[in-house]
Amino acid sequence: MEKKINFTKWDLAGGVITTNAMQIFLDWPYEILSNSGNSFWITSILITIIASTIYGILLFLYKKNNCVGLSLFEISNNLGGVILKKIVAFICFTIFAMLISSRLQHYAGLLNVSAYNNTPIYLLMLILVVFIVISIIAGVEVLFKLMGYLFPIFVMYTIFIFVLSLDPLNLNHFTPIFGNGVVSTFTNAFIFLPTFSSLFILLFFSNSNFKYKDLKFSLITSISIVTFVVLLITTSIMVMISADKIHSYKYPLYETIRTMAINSPFTGLETQFTFIMYFVTIPYLGLISTMACHCASVLFPKVNYRLISMIIIAIAYFMATFTMKPDAIASPTGIVSLYITFVAFILPMGLLVGTNIKNSILRKKKA
Repeated sequence: MEKKINFTKWDLAGGVITTNAMQIFLDWPYEILSNSGNSFWITSILITIIASTIYGILLFLYKKNNCVGLSLFEISNNLGGVILKKIVAFICFTIFAMLISSRLQHYAGLLNVSAYNNTPIYLLMLILVVFIVISIIAGVEVLFKLMGYLFPIFVMYTIFIFVLSLDPLNLNHFTPIFGNGVVSTFTNAFIFLPTFSSLFILLFFSNSNFKYKDLKFSLITSISIVTFVVLLITTSIMVMISADKIHSYKYPLYETIRTMAINSPFTGLETQFTFIMYFVTIPYLGLISTMACHCASVLFPKVNYRLISMIIIAIAYFMATFTMKPDAIASPTGIVSLYITFVAFILPMGLLVGTNIKNSILRKKKA
């Protein structure tokens, strides 16, 4: 049995929201606007409906098979023994390891552009690694509680940016409504499912306190707030930058804030953006690093956890110095995005359906 951790439903919802915030700040608005154009709001709502449906089914299977409070590893162990458990751990580990190095490089690049122009990007990555080490030492419970406190700040900042972007409001940027076409609008909703990949956190950890209603609350709350934030951020960008010009900007949200700062009555908007990014990124990097270490400890239970952490961090930093382009992560057709879709949606669905079939067979034998 895995060690049970304790956090509240608000902590879990905050963890999902804050983890999504990293994607929202870095690349998802860019990709959604690039592919969906003016129909971004329809695409965002459709993504929400699809992701909610999938995870609603997952939670139903969780409840039906008495899996609430169990981690994905415990479920896989009950279904297929130690071998399946280690296969699932390896699959999860590879995705988290890729995310650590790629996000580390991507965020360090944004810091280099927005605030620390004269600082070598490798030094910025090294500073972030220090925060990752602190996060791993603190543990996942502390990270979730931290995220539970931080996500309201991020949401309030999003609303603030949205209100500032409305002056002046250029409605020409929002037509035609279906952007690149009706078919494209609906297909993009399936392509962009990784937008809600952090919902995977709902099923990843063992939690002794959780009940079905807590998971349901965390799911509904996190999806609602993330959708709200995505719509606000993408609308803010669309007001300042039309969809056809979005390809000209590597970090469209940062460019939007820079443009707003010119005519805004408020000062320090760019500095504020960098500060908020720290709130979002450090817990995110810490959480996925902790999850990677957790997966590795499942794969190698006899190896010291601290040694595993040191090896993962060293490899992540080394890989970040020459890792794949951010497009591989951000692009909906990128290899990592497709892998994320598999790990976040298909893998847990397969395990729970398999568990349901196994339980049905056992019930029939007992009857």
